[in-house]
Amino acid sequence: MDEPVNIDAPQLGDSLGAELRKQREIRHVTLKEIADATKISKRYLEALEQDDYSGLPAPVFTRGFVREYARYLGLNAEEMAARYSQLVGAQPETSSTPVLPQTEKKAEGLPFVRIDRNIVGFAALLVVFGAVMWWLGGRADQRRRAATPQVTATAVAPAVAPVVVTEPVVSATAPAESSDRLELDVKVIEDTWVILQVDGQPALNQVLRAGETRKLEAENEIRFEVVGNAGGLELTLNGHRVPAMGPRGKVVRGFGLDWEALKRLEGGTTP
Repeated sequence: MDEPVNIDAPQLGDSLGAELRKQREIRHVTLKEIADATKISKRYLEALEQDDYSGLPAPVFTRGFVREYARYLGLNAEEMAARYSQLVGAQPETSSTPVLPQTEKKAEGLPFVRIDRNIVGFAALLVVFGAVMWWLGGRADQRRRAATPQVTATAVAPAVAPVVVTEPVVSATAPAESSDRLELDVKVIEDTWVILQVDGQPALNQVLRAGETRKLEAENEIRFEVVGNAGGLELTLNGHRVPAMGPRGKVVRGFGLDWEALKRLEGGTTP
């Protein structure tokens, strides 16, 4: 398989389900992989690809399924969700809203007014009691401050001097932090679909076009979860060229670059 992966543009004749299935097959991704990543039932994903909307939940939920499916494949998620909305139309309003005004009117009445008056009276007592306690507490605090003004003044004066001594130490160690990071330069030779994580967090899921360059930084690891065209990328890790992940057109999964990989590159071996 010498040809690079070809990412086809959506065709006007394709249904929504057919388009999703075609884009998934181009990327050599299984429904199980998408279900595991998006937490959407595989049964719902199959129904989407077959345009079987009778087997799917309410449109408001299905629209979210379409959006997550498209986002995982690196497609325009909002555009695909809009196509689904055009197919199913606007969601009807529920018929339960007219009942609400009647229940609100029944809730109004004299018993409720009596309860409010009792609550207001009790709240007023609490406010008065709280004000008295606050006033008494404030006077007690003033007496304490008046009794010990000189103790705090003498304690603060010597504490300032050590701070001046420690400041040069902080400025001396700060530049060392910039070198404790993995820096990966990515040069795109051919169109390539890439899903990657930086320090365990999703960082990229899209088709990179030939001629693009990317710079990534990490503390511990940069991991390529999926590369649709292994020969389509040139990688340089902290100034060391990384050997190709594979030939043109090959799909590679789970290729990680960490500090151990950098040590092997510095020693002249493959990561």
